[in-house]
Amino acid sequence: MKTLLAIGSAFTAGVLLTSFSHLSSTLTARINTTATVMRKVVTLPSQTEELNIHCSETITSASINDLHEAVETPHSFDNIVQVAYERATEPTISERPSFDIDWWERESNLTTTGGLRRKDRILLAEVYSKAESVFEYGLGESTYMADYLKVPRYAGTDSDPGWVDMARRRVSDHFRFYFSDIGATREWGYPINEKLAKSVFNYQLGPLIVESLPFDVYMVDGRYRLASVLASFLHASARGGDPAETTVLLHDCHPTNGQRKVYNKANHLLNLTDHSGTLLCVYQRFPNTTDEQLEELWYEHMNVLQRM
Repeated sequence: MKTLLAIGSAFTAGVLLTSFSHLSSTLTARINTTATVMRKVVTLPSQTEELNIHCSETITSASINDLHEAVETPHSFDNIVQVAYERATEPTISERPSFDIDWWERESNLTTTGGLRRKDRILLAEVYSKAESVFEYGLGESTYMADYLKVPRYAGTDSDPGWVDMARRRVSDHFRFYFSDIGATREWGYPINEKLAKSVFNYQLGPLIVESLPFDVYMVDGRYRLASVLASFLHASARGGDPAETTVLLHDCHPTNGQRKVYNKANHLLNLTDHSGTLLCVYQRFPNTTDEQLEELWYEHMNVLQRM
């Protein structure tokens, strides 16, 4: 975990970035034009004078050791982040209940309108009941289901502060929430100004950058849906998750993707492993899908907003 949290030091030293880090650094450059973002494969010599490496010199083992030290030694800030993150993300373990769909729909008082349908709830409960960790883009009934099913480690984000506040008041204290600022929003957290430079970074990547551990399940039900699906897979990979085990759920996704054809753009990279029969799709990566392919597709769709 210390290595994961030392990513800032590694970035400064000029080591090779993961595809997920490429995405975040790209958006950082757009927001802060005075920052110089290093998105290139490391080519020795480095410009770091302290390491004394020059292209005309033979790189000695001592120089390589110096480079390793610079990369692996965490900054004091990284140390305090590690301590606080471990405390905040300590899984809350408790007996996990079975899910009674009839009770949930008739008596729980936790259903919401315009979102999950009965078959969606059944499939979502099946996935969440097996998950040790969940991240959600878009808060609502799925968040309440995650709480009811006692998901041990949870984080989620929304572009509407009202939904963040509502969810926070109705679930367990160990659930952690982020507000993704994409400017003023109207119904369902849709941005009034679609062209704010900060929006893509704040919504798709900002919350995940904080998360040093991968999640078993990512649920995408908000804005920028295809891009968020791709970012979810890249985050899991960058944080050490098993690509074969990472699951991403996509809401408002018909099994044939006929309603929103943009989702078909990922069919060659993502395997539709299950669906509810209504509007919930379950995706995993194909075994031969690479991070670089996911990254390339993300660049193509990073600005595509999901319209209601």
